[in-house]
Amino acid sequence: MNRIITLIGILMFCGEAFAQKVYVWDPQPEVPVQRSLFTSSDTVDIIIFDGRSIPKKSNNKFTSEELIEVINNNIKEAYEGAVFNHLDKNEYYKEVKNKHVTIKIGISGYHAGFGRDIGVAIGNVGGKFMTSFIGEGKWNSITSFYVKVYDFRDNNSIVEEQEIISLEERPNLGGYSTARKALRSTYNQSMNKLFSFIDSVLMK
Repeated sequence: MNRIITLIGILMFCGEAFAQKVYVWDPQPEVPVQRSLFTSSDTVDIIIFDGRSIPKKSNNKFTSEELIEVINNNIKEAYEGAVFNHLDKNEYYKEVKNKHVTIKIGISGYHAGFGRDIGVAIGNVGGKFMTSFIGEGKWNSITSFYVKVYDFRDNNSIVEEQEIISLEERPNLGGYSTARKALRSTYNQSMNKLFSFIDSVLMK
């Protein structure tokens, strides 16, 4: 019996020691180009839901709350003039009934990992992200969103959705520094794609 207990303990330790892990650092956002698509009479509701599944053993240097705050602030910087309401994440799956603009952002990825480890933290927030194309033997960094924009102003009924993915593979030349730089790069790429998508919906 003691041998069995010891063997189970060893297996559990090995599982923990070799468990897949991912890495998360602060994004260092670029200053966005300001848009003039809103007036002071416009109201914009922003709902951000973090659907990532970050393993417990991961090296997480930037919390979910911090990431959501940075994304919120980036959007406010890009779209001047409007009144922004940052709603609770529990509103993400609820029906939109207001008569203004609502932007829902589901975070399915913001992390780095070595090889296919990156796939363990991808969240299911909509879209059909596939991990089959992720390369082995390199650092992989990703920022991915599932976005829905509702424009119900002036009796409009515009609803558009889009999956936004930025992925970078880099050789392991600089260790964690390589992964961190790539992650920050994917964040700015995805935010620029997000702004372009929001622009396209609001200008319809």
